[in-house]
Amino acid sequence: MITMEDILEEVVGEIDVGYDFDEYSPRKRHQLEEVSPGVYLMDSRVPISEANEVLGLSLSDREAHTVGGLVTARLRRIPVQGDNIEEAGFRITVDEASDRAVVRLRVESVTVALSGQHPR
Repeated sequence: MITMEDILEEVVGEIDVGYDFDEYSPRKRHQLEEVSPGVYLMDSRVPISEANEVLGLSLSDREAHTVGGLVTARLRRIPVQGDNIEEAGFRITVDEASDRAVVRLRVESVTVALSGQHPR
């Protein structure tokens, strides 16, 4: 992507605006960790495409762009801790939530969830 600043710098030279946006708000890396075989904890803002790629899921991204957004869309309300949905053979449970949003999710295959393996 080319910005107006890029074009202007080509004409007049480097422009020092005195700040760097990345310095003040660096891109946050979304956390996704396997806590036991087939059981994952993830930041709710993990993009659905990333979760599908990394975990081999097949979640739809038609309703939302993040896994937390998908849970919210399916429940049609702001989820609270313990709420869950089943999607594409996986149970997605709200592990942590604030008053306004999902913070962290637990994702596990339905077969793992039914076997009673719940490490903490």
